[in-house]
Amino acid sequence: MSRFPKKVIHVDEPNECEEAFSLTMEDALIDAKEVARETSKDIILSKIAMYIVDGWPEKIDKDHKEMKAMYDRKNQLTTEKRCITWGNRVIIPHKLRAEVLKMLHLTHVGMTGMKSLARSYVWWPGIDQDIEILVKACASCQKHGKKLPKVIDHPWVKSTRPWQRVHVDFAGEFQNNYWLLMYDTYSKWPEVIKMSHNTTAPATIKAMRRVFSRTGVPWVLVSDNGPQFISEEFKNFLKKNQIRHVLCPSYSPRSNGSCERFVQSFKSAMKKMYEKSKDLDLNLANFLMAYRNTPHSVTKQPPAVMMYGRTLRSKLHHLRPSDQMEAERLDVDNEQKVVDSKRNERVFEEKQTIWVRPDTRKEYEPATIEKRHGESLWYDVNYKGRIIKKHVDAMKKRLVPVIELQKQQIEIPERNTEPRNIEQPVITVQQQPGPSREGAPAVTSNQQTASQESRIELPFHARGFF
Repeated sequence: MSRFPKKVIHVDEPNECEEAFSLTMEDALIDAKEVARETSKDIILSKIAMYIVDGWPEKIDKDHKEMKAMYDRKNQLTTEKRCITWGNRVIIPHKLRAEVLKMLHLTHVGMTGMKSLARSYVWWPGIDQDIEILVKACASCQKHGKKLPKVIDHPWVKSTRPWQRVHVDFAGEFQNNYWLLMYDTYSKWPEVIKMSHNTTAPATIKAMRRVFSRTGVPWVLVSDNGPQFISEEFKNFLKKNQIRHVLCPSYSPRSNGSCERFVQSFKSAMKKMYEKSKDLDLNLANFLMAYRNTPHSVTKQPPAVMMYGRTLRSKLHHLRPSDQMEAERLDVDNEQKVVDSKRNERVFEEKQTIWVRPDTRKEYEPATIEKRHGESLWYDVNYKGRIIKKHVDAMKKRLVPVIELQKQQIEIPERNTEPRNIEQPVITVQQQPGPSREGAPAVTSNQQTASQESRIELPFHARGFF
């Protein structure tokens, strides 16, 4: 008897999917038979049930939003008890959706609570939108619901183009300086000017002129009631440039929030960079470069792109292969050779006399070449006893007139028949040494002299000289 196998009683194992489905329907107080019956009557769901059993077609009508939503989940849809399920969620037919929404909204758990509850039990295309509409239409939910976020004190009109409305503020005293900050609300483009300790109206106007020369003048300028911003001089400056001025309370983040938040970002970054570098100008330049090239959390675009339609080229651009390809395409070395070959160089020798313009506003003055800086076009020039560095464009050759006294015999018909030696001056123009130009006409032997001088003899009577 011991060799006979022990009698085993087989118990039917429950189907996990069916069990989960039954629990789901029980909790939702919906009869699965009713869902199955309405599913078979639903035009869309009846087709979906058939596709799940017989296979999905290669193409469907994707213009139909509900059919497309089902098609996107075709590998996750199954049928249980003639109902369509997506995971542990039952797909409710059109006729029963309003009743299911009432069940989800029974305890007025709110919009977020209803969505979380629905994701555990039921689904159909657009269920989140249907829940939102139901909650917004419920008087009890609206009456006893949570308070909405506070609206800012000043509802600014949204800017539609760069530099349309600019917020301005002073930061400091910070790192032993005052800083003028300007912030464009459209592009989020910042401008920061180190003002040292001078924050008067004239200094502020001077700083803004430099900025406006690059960006143009804005339509609207927003500032607090600082003394420099309410002065008559500043008002006249804005009036002449046709800039509308909007004043807001001092230290009011809700009114001048854009600039206030930028002030915080600016100070935080400058403090961190100051730990490694004490050069404030370098730190400021690096901060502005990084900020202008970093996508903003609101616009999702870098301020430089919103402002100028491009990012500012920085060291990070060198990491891109496209940047290297662009540099190779420019072929800068070859361009330099072409420029050098076409350049009309004027070469001077040491100790050569020249005409030089010591200042662009002055006329040419006599000077002497001291030396040339390598193969460049820059020379050290001795001008009135001091050495100045000048470019060849500010110099030209100078011919020096030399008066030489030469003895010539001139016969004068007087009683004394012996000829008299009279010193007759001859004006000679001496050519200074310099390189010869290619293609210049050859000098004949009659024109050449031993000292390569060109003499112009001026005849005159001896009695009339001096």
